[in-house]
Amino acid sequence: KQWYQRRVAITAGEVLQHLKTRASNKQAEIHGSQAASKNLSSKLNKIDQEALKQHEIIYNQDFQLQVLERKVARLQGERSDEEREALAEKIKLLNQQYENLADTKVFLEDQMKKLNDDLRRGERELSKSTGEKDYLATKIDELNLHNDSSQ
Repeated sequence: KQWYQRRVAITAGEVLQHLKTRASNKQAEIHGSQAASKNLSSKLNKIDQEALKQHEIIYNQDFQLQVLERKVARLQGERSDEEREALAEKIKLLNQQYENLADTKVFLEDQMKKLNDDLRRGERELSKSTGEKDYLATKIDELNLHNDSSQ
């Protein structure tokens, strides 16, 4: 009986030692898994940060590409609807101004023609009047001479 009790006590101690060793191993396993989990979390955060940076770079490149595409389109003559409407309104206004100036030009050309006609007519009448004056002055001188010689 004593031997049995001793054998049970030794077996119980071995079992207890085995369980303590197993618990210690499991505790080490848990600690290792937690460390691995932290490492993986850290790597995942780094990968997430890198992915975020890459998305930001792609977004900025897309934005720059759109800016350049708009510049190229503008250089090729493409305009937005607002710009086309503004240009159409400006063209309409300039056409109206052109028509007004063309009408004014025609009016001024007609006036100039009439004034030139009046000037030529006045010059002809002046020339004619000067010729008549000279003729009459000559006649008066002749008549005065004739009159003086008759007296």
